[in-house]
Amino acid sequence: MDELRILLVGFPQFEMGFREGSRVISSVEVPSLDDETIKHVKIFPRTDGKKVLRTFDTNPTFYDHQVVILHPSAVTHETLKHNLLGKKDEVESFLEHIDGFLVIPLVGDDVIYSWLPDEVRSETAGKTGERINFNYDHWMFPFVEKAKRHVKFSWRGHLNSTITGLPPKERGNVIGINLLGSPVSWEKRFGKGRVIFLPHFDFVGGKTRDGKRNAELFTRSLIDSLRGQLSGSRAQEAPEWVGRKDYRLGVEEEISKRIQELRQRRGAFAKARDVLWKRGHELTLAAGHVLKEMGFSPVLRKDYTGDIELRERGLHALVRVVDTKGIVDVRDMRHLLDWYVGELGKDGDLKGVLVVNHFRETEPAARSSELSRIRLKHPFSKEVFLLAKDNGLCLMTTTQLFEIFKEFVAGGTNKTEIIRLIKRTNGPMGSYRFKPLK
Repeated sequence: MDELRILLVGFPQFEMGFREGSRVISSVEVPSLDDETIKHVKIFPRTDGKKVLRTFDTNPTFYDHQVVILHPSAVTHETLKHNLLGKKDEVESFLEHIDGFLVIPLVGDDVIYSWLPDEVRSETAGKTGERINFNYDHWMFPFVEKAKRHVKFSWRGHLNSTITGLPPKERGNVIGINLLGSPVSWEKRFGKGRVIFLPHFDFVGGKTRDGKRNAELFTRSLIDSLRGQLSGSRAQEAPEWVGRKDYRLGVEEEISKRIQELRQRRGAFAKARDVLWKRGHELTLAAGHVLKEMGFSPVLRKDYTGDIELRERGLHALVRVVDTKGIVDVRDMRHLLDWYVGELGKDGDLKGVLVVNHFRETEPAARSSELSRIRLKHPFSKEVFLLAKDNGLCLMTTTQLFEIFKEFVAGGTNKTEIIRLIKRTNGPMGSYRFKPLK
């Protein structure tokens, strides 16, 4: 590809300086609220190593470009009214006939995307969040992982569906999902072109020199990723029937099943790490997930007598899961103690367990330093320690629960030994101190 023609809409005004193969870079400034049109189109062709600047007062046409990328600030009700609605026919024709990309941040408002072809638009919910799980298998995964150094991704909307509710062919087009499993970033084909819905992004550093540098690096990386897709040969695309079962080798089925199992296992391990940083009910779900992966059958209680109940051979336990910015005090303990004493009369073998994500805002490997700073050996106050000892309660941290899980996965322990450990622990659990992953 001799030349890649790119239109950046709403990005900071900076000279990109791409390597050979990306000679023409355009940038359009987003209008302020009192402007009627988009102005100040700047084009920076590289000519014998010298910068050439030309300014136009008219809007550029999409047809002059192969890649069009919109900054989040360019996707608003104001730009929709002033400019984007007037581009509807042009956008549809651009995607229909040009082998290129239209990249748009998702802001979750369906109305704002009324200038896109109907086949590209999807019903979305305008909710917001920070956490995004990106698809390892999508071709944009290397880009989004690298981009995290330069931008802060967040989601300002998601599809009104979970990824499992999508048709199988569409699942591979999902780039990222939120913790509910709903897509917050995806790609969609239309004609010869493709539309990429990116999550909302803010450049790290804002309008500072570092922010401008991050904007350049982010855009550079994004365009390199898109260029790789455009430069690939598409002259001979495989027909649909090639993938049917009749034309696959038997061993392929075994490999496919194994790959699916490994993906599920990898997802289970990734979810287990949630116990190290989650809060509230999501922390309880994460603890339940780890227990389930170790062979337990945790039941989430909804009657306020505990967070999780375990009924296993040799163990009946009520588990309370809490998070705190510091150490655990009596307030975190009282709730569990009330449940425990109330249920103890019904079952004399009942075990109370408190699982705490202590110093939740500190990296787990550094939490021991936090304890040393305040001269404590464990994150439980003296009152909590005595209450647990007197009532035979097991106190453990989520980092200890994660360490137990790591050893379980490695084959170093089993469910029976874990039950014994919980039953014999009265007070803070003494073993399984957190060690950083190697």
